[in-house]
Amino acid sequence: MKKALLFLWITFFLALAQNQGASLYQARCAVCHGVEGQGTPGLYPPLAGSLGRLLALKEARAYVAWVVRYGLQGPIRSGGMVYQGVMPAHPSLTPEEEAALLNYLLALNTRHLPSNYPPFTPEEVKGYQAQAKTPAELRRLREALLQQLSAKGLPMP
Repeated sequence: MKKALLFLWITFFLALAQNQGASLYQARCAVCHGVEGQGTPGLYPPLAGSLGRLLALKEARAYVAWVVRYGLQGPIRSGGMVYQGVMPAHPSLTPEEEAALLNYLLALNTRHLPSNYPPFTPEEVKGYQAQAKTPAELRRLREALLQQLSAKGLPMP
């Protein structure tokens, strides 16, 4: 009985976090990246599918969290297209909110992630939030991650 109650309790909180992540995505991201993460051609890259490819690298977890927190500027290439939009920073998100948003993004990428891919936790995000990054640092990190994917023969985002 206790195990069943614990399972229900955990399921409830995971669903609540998923709902919070979806609400945050719709409020802060969907206007640019699309309601289903499909992107806006030439301006904002798709998040559905492409992030899963990038997250094949362990180091990309921090990168994705930092991009949400600090934004990203300048052209990027994704799926063979160049995007020129500016990703605004979202420094007001709490670690709980950012983890929920990142986990919603993971849900948009389940096809490209291993079934045991761990969700983001507020504690993990808090650690990333403590490390300030500049847009220039994030651009260099993105290029390094793409080079790693290429060197490993993994699909590019």
